Amino acid sequence: MTDQADLFDPIAHGSDAFPEFARRRSSGGASWGKPPYPEVGEAFYVFSHALVSQALKHPLLLQAPPGAYQEVRQKISANPALDLLTRSMLLSDPPRHMRLRRPLAGSLSFSSSNGQSVGTYAGSCTKTGVRRGS
Repeated sequence: MTDQADLFDPIAHGSDAFPEFARRRSSGGASWGKPPYPEVGEAFYVFSHALVSQALKHPLLLQAPPGAYQEVRQKISANPALDLLTRSMLLSDPPRHMRLRRPLAGSLSFSSSNGQSVGTYAGSCTKTGVRRGS
């Protein structure tokens, strides 16, 4: 672990953490930090797309390491606010992550969201044109 003064704190930066993210990326892209909730114990944060992609695919870096899963989940579930996080797709490991994501996959695709915005824009332009023409 690093010096306490250099621990990343996800809460301390409020709504403008991006300058701190950039600083952490320029100094290697990873940092020990304070956990978002104390039940975890310690946290290791990554700040670059490449490191995040590698971490998400690494079997030893899953959300809940083998042996600690039930203990961590029980502690978190005891707090109603934190229990909501345990049901989040973002905080789920495979295969549960995919079971939660699969029903949304079509709605989350680029073509689906881009098509909707293009359709909305086209509809707006059509209504404006009809109004001006009448």
